[in-house]
Amino acid sequence: LESLSYDAATGEHVYTERRSSGVTRSNLNDGLIFVPVREPYMCAAGTLLKWKWYYMNSVDFKVWANELQAATRSPDGAEVRACIQGQKQMDVEVRKVRVSPQLAREALAGGTRSFAIVECGYHPERGWEVHRCRPDKHKANYVATMMETLETIIDNVSPVDLCVVCGCPNDCPPALLDYGTT
Repeated sequence: LESLSYDAATGEHVYTERRSSGVTRSNLNDGLIFVPVREPYMCAAGTLLKWKWYYMNSVDFKVWANELQAATRSPDGAEVRACIQGQKQMDVEVRKVRVSPQLAREALAGGTRSFAIVECGYHPERGWEVHRCRPDKHKANYVATMMETLETIIDNVSPVDLCVVCGCPNDCPPALLDYGTT
């Protein structure tokens, strides 16, 4: 955890690894992954615990291009239908999310699809908010993923709770405690 820092200006968490070879690598970080000490790390199923700052929990929704077009024409953007993927790859409308004109243009840029994928986070006072476009994604999250994300939000394990569970309640790294209220 000592390799984790928080940039208040950008609201980003950064993990920096300084190797003995003198090489330094940095990457943006949205949470922590815990793996058992006595088991090999595997990307597939196994014993794995993830933790994220509450505002980093997100769901990828499908939104429709024709509704994004409308958002580009309004100075305040527009509300668009947000869908997740259900059984047999059916779109399940969950709710509407507000998309700014700039984000709508970004979502439509270079695309020939009838939809775009946007990443949304849940804010306790404002509800679901679009954080960014995901041009690298071609499908919305499945219902199960959304439910797991909602359960994580409801559990609301704070950085202090995490430090207590990890056995360092009085020595919680500042970078873990530093988080915005985005």
